[in-house]
Amino acid sequence: MSKLNVGLTNIMTMTFILGVMSDKIPRTGSIPLLGIYIIVNLFIMLIAIFVVVLITEVRKRFIPILRKRKTSACQKLETFMGSPLEFTCATLLELATCANFIMMIGFWIDDTPKHQ
Repeated sequence: MSKLNVGLTNIMTMTFILGVMSDKIPRTGSIPLLGIYIIVNLFIMLIAIFVVVLITEVRKRFIPILRKRKTSACQKLETFMGSPLEFTCATLLELATCANFIMMIGFWIDDTPKHQ
């Protein structure tokens, strides 16, 4: 439940920052780079919250079934549905966040005026 609270708090914070930013930045024909970064981060956080809820539901439904079956494959799957599944999902979501940040920095560097 604490993971879900962290995700929701992050979404509320980013939404607040996006609201403040939209009030302070002059209107243009395109979305500012920082706005795109925050929007993409919001989507990543929404995916993270969905994954947390999905993992919780899958564990509730399937771990009792796996425990009834005594096969080695079921035991391995039950083990994977613990910490390894959490770490795998967290790693993938962190990589998505890092990729978003690196892309933003790349666009920012590419957008800077060139001295001639």
